[in-house]
Formats: sequence, C-alpha cells, structure tokens
Amino acid sequence: MPGPYSNEQIIIALRQSGGLITRAAKLVPCDAQTIRDRIHDQPDLYKPLIQELREELVDDAEAGLAMHIRSDGPQALQAQTFALRTLGRDRGYGDRTETVLKGDPANPLFTRNTITIIRHGPADNEDSKERS
Repeated sequence: MPGPYSNEQIIIALRQSGGLITRAAKLVPCDAQTIRDRIHDQPDLYKPLIQELREELVDDAEAGLAMHIRSDGPQALQAQTFALRTLGRDRGYGDRTETVLKGDPANPLFTRNTITIIRHGPADNEDSKERS
C-alpha cells in the first residue's frame, strides 16, 4: 500500500540524490525508512533504479580516480597505488593474505599463522620468482 508519497516523488528524489536513500528522504520529505519500505514492497520498480544509480556512482568514482592517476598532484601516487592494488591484480599487483594451518584443529596446541604478501610488480617477474 503506497502511502502519502507517490512512486514518482520517490523516484525523482532518488535520482536527484544519486540513489542515496537518506538524502532522497530529505527531498521528498519523509523518513528514510519510508523509502526503504517502498523499495522492499515494490522491488520490481525500485531495484533496477537503485542498481542504475549505483553504477553511475561507481562510474563517477572511476572518473575521479582516473583524473588523479593522470595528474601531477599530491594524490597521484596514492591513486596510482590504489588502482594497481585493485584493478592491477591480474598483473600481479596487490595484497594477498594466506592462512597457514599447522597440526590438528582439535588439539589445544594447534597454531594458525597469517601471512600478508604485498607484491609490487608483475607476477611473472624474475625477481619475484627468486624471492619465493
């Protein structure tokens, strides 16, 4: 049962807020839970919209990241490092955590060691093979 706010009002507010529910609620104006309830009650109408708006948000974030990566500013190195650790994983950049289990887990002397491997270079690099 829709309530005093029309679907059109909520959709417009969601579009204006970029899919951020709390901000959309301020635009309607209503409680954020009202919008969450509407999304839950009418998923066929709202879920595709929310997904579309989230995709646009990710696109905007990627565009900002690309801008910083190509800049000479103080955030360039941080942006470049982030991009390599996330987008460059298939080229061997990134962090990997391995858990090594020794012994019987039922034994009170059972040990667990966690090793974090940070590789800064292509995985098939000769230097990384020598260090392994």
